[in-house]
Amino acid sequence: MALWDDAGREDVRFLFLSGIAPAWFNLLDLPAIHEAAGVPVLAVSFEESPGLEGALREQFSGADLEARLEIYQRQPDREELSVNGERRFVRSCGFEGESETSAEVVRGFTPEGGRPEPLRVARLGARAGDDYRRK
Repeated sequence: MALWDDAGREDVRFLFLSGIAPAWFNLLDLPAIHEAAGVPVLAVSFEESPGLEGALREQFSGADLEARLEIYQRQPDREELSVNGERRFVRSCGFEGESETSAEVVRGFTPEGGRPEPLRVARLGARAGDDYRRK
């Protein structure tokens, strides 16, 4: 949320995230992010999965497991969508009473392929350092 606060972009209408576990077991809390950011939040997944609960139970126990399960279990359900002929899975918060739905927003930000433009650009930026280091 510090990154969001530092950006100071009042013109941003939606916050796109690539899944809810960017570092595998460090879970993002979509309702908390939505509350803090004040804009609808969409977490897009690119592969079907049985979810993270089983993996969490295998890797953690005690208080560490309970803390992660608490976050994981309060996340909105994933909605399967077809985006330009590709299957995507979206969790979203903040669309109650909005004129747009999460499916419309994901499709609107995905002019081609199956990766919404904000996530495509972020991925390119994140990988740019890899190309630089290889030279």
